[in-house]
Amino acid sequence: MSHNVRLSDDDRSQAMSALGVAFSQGRLDVHEYDRRCQKAAAAQYRHDLDVLFDDLPLMHPQAQGHEVVLYTNQEIAAAHAASRKPRLGIFLLSSLGAFALAIAATDGTFLLIAPAVFVLLYVLKIGPASWHTPSPQQLHRQRLREIKKEEQRQALERRAQRREIQNEISTAAYQAARNVMNRHKR
Repeated sequence: MSHNVRLSDDDRSQAMSALGVAFSQGRLDVHEYDRRCQKAAAAQYRHDLDVLFDDLPLMHPQAQGHEVVLYTNQEIAAAHAASRKPRLGIFLLSSLGAFALAIAATDGTFLLIAPAVFVLLYVLKIGPASWHTPSPQQLHRQRLREIKKEEQRQALERRAQRREIQNEISTAAYQAARNVMNRHKR
């Protein structure tokens, strides 16, 4: 196939799906995946896509029944932010500090280094962003939670609309009955 062939939207979409496979396999980090997806979306010719896969093994089509799920950079950032727990980290660090002051008279303060490092790394998520990048499973669960929340909101909205319609029907029926009764009184 010639490298000067113009791409279709489907070609770009397939390239982004293949990049999604590479990301899910851990071959690309989040930033590299995002950068390459942006380049794939802007690609006009076949050679523009080929350079995106030079350092990746040949991407085979997914096995039947396995769909590639792509996540936006915003979804990844939201999942990362949602998993951060600064209040818990501050509480644990202040508790460790109080405990350290309580045992300052003894020589066991070095024992507090391990819990402090644990809190810094796993609760406050201090360190390189690649250590704390959410997994595709976490992103999928986050997306499902958002979908469920939206479905619940829509269900509440439909319920309110049904109540409103029932009230309108009841009011109209009451008015019609009242009009009939008023006609018979005359």
